[in-house]
Parts: sequence; C-alpha cells; structure tokens
Amino acid sequence: MRLAIVIVDQENPADRWWGELRDRHPVLAEVLSRFGLAIISDELYEAVTRLPGFNDGPYYAPHPVLRIGFEELPNHIGSGDSIPVLY
Repeated sequence: MRLAIVIVDQENPADRWWGELRDRHPVLAEVLSRFGLAIISDELYEAVTRLPGFNDGPYYAPHPVLRIGFEELPNHIGSGDSIPVLY
C-alpha cells in the first residue's frame, strides 16, 4: 500500500469540498479539521481529489489539501507530535 501525506491549505476555504468530504469521508474530515494533516492511502487521496470543489480554489491555493513529500513533514509538525494515519 502506498501512502500520501496531506495538509490542509488554510488559504482555500473550499466550503463545497469540505461539505462533500464530511458527507462521504467523515472520519477524514474530522481528522483534517482537528490536526490539519494526515497520512492516508493513495486510494483515499485519489477519492478526495475527485470530490466536487477540489479544483475550485483561487490561483494561489487551487486545492483544499496539499500532498507533501515525507521530507517536508518536519516543516508542519513538532517533535513528538502524533500524525493520524487513515487507509
């Protein structure tokens, strides 16, 4: 199984997308709302990128969540922080 690290882009409110996410993937919606990031399966990542509203953001923040590389993770968490994993 391949995994994706995603973080919430605070500059994209994506109300439509968040509503769809809450309806279809309520656990992920809760985790992202609470922690601002998660490690999820590639399959789940692909599913959330197909939700209505994913591509509706402004030019400077086109998507409500960003997929980041493992090497970028220390920029978004502190030492000892927990990271939710969903698959």
